[in-house]
Amino acid sequence: MTKQSVRDCTGEELRVAFDLDAVLFSAESELHYKEGGLRAFFQHEKDNIDSLVEEGPLKSFAQALGRMQQKFESHKDIVQKSPIKVYIVTARSAASSGERAIKTLRAWGIHITEIHFLAGAPKGPILNAIKPHIFFDDQRSHIVSAQSYGISAAQVPNNIERQMKHSQSVKVSKAWDSSSVTKQ
Repeated sequence: MTKQSVRDCTGEELRVAFDLDAVLFSAESELHYKEGGLRAFFQHEKDNIDSLVEEGPLKSFAQALGRMQQKFESHKDIVQKSPIKVYIVTARSAASSGERAIKTLRAWGIHITEIHFLAGAPKGPILNAIKPHIFFDDQRSHIVSAQSYGISAAQVPNNIERQMKHSQSVKVSKAWDSSSVTKQ
């Protein structure tokens, strides 16, 4: 991989882009996807459409950006008048999981300039169009894609693999316990 120079960050706006799952949101939905595939993910989102997604590691940071945005204008003009622009770039699909995501962001008071549901498409090209000063994601491949366009990107550590191993060991343990029960 060849490093491209980081984009010039001059200008009068601060543009910050976030992924959702395991970044602003917890890894719960991503765990359903990794354990049961796309169908399990969609079913989980459908079953939980009226509940908010649990918070992820950068929720408080995004909320702090929202509070700074509020200092510039009244609520209805926050996104247009504030020099702080917050973008969401997610592999989620708007049709299958967008409603729950938007409900959660609104409930948390995070003011989004633009949200891009890419339905699994590469993130690099849309990030290149947005030109954020920094992009946060939990997956290395998305970080590398952003960096290939000269975008500063930071990988948010997650513990999905550890959670999956724990979940699988609990299932095995329960299966072993139920098979070892003898009738007296």
